[in-house]
Amino acid sequence: MYHKDEVKDSLNFYKVQVGIFKGAAKDYKEQLEHGFKLDDEHYLRVFPVWFSFKGNAAVHLSTGKAAALCGNFLKDKELMNIAEQLFWIVGKNPFGQSIIWGEGSNYAQLYTALPGEVVGGIPVGMQSRFNEDTPYWPQINTATYKELWGAPAARWLSLIAEF
Repeated sequence: MYHKDEVKDSLNFYKVQVGIFKGAAKDYKEQLEHGFKLDDEHYLRVFPVWFSFKGNAAVHLSTGKAAALCGNFLKDKELMNIAEQLFWIVGKNPFGQSIIWGEGSNYAQLYTALPGEVVGGIPVGMQSRFNEDTPYWPQINTATYKELWGAPAARWLSLIAEF
């Protein structure tokens, strides 16, 4: 959830946005307007507001982990169903494609600089299309979204531990 004026707090806003140091107001506003307007000042987005290093695997697996922790503690089946972000990763997404290399039959080639393809590798993840709030997973093999990072794999294992 985002406040329409967050970008005006330039001291803090630019500290949390990797790779951008000024001039984000226009793109920030456009990204918010592609989300869900909650009231005159707040918007909710499926994807984060971002400007570089786009990819959502670690973000949504962390959300799944939070739902699983609460669901287990509260014995809440609905929260546990929400926690099943694992399915998105293995193909229950708009592209019907697993993002784990070697998992399923419709996985994409991933970007790895040194080790080559790694069975079980999880990339940074799907990004949003430009300033929209819709999933984007182009077939080109490039960094950042198809690049293997440790955070998505760690969050995958952490979330699996809750089931």
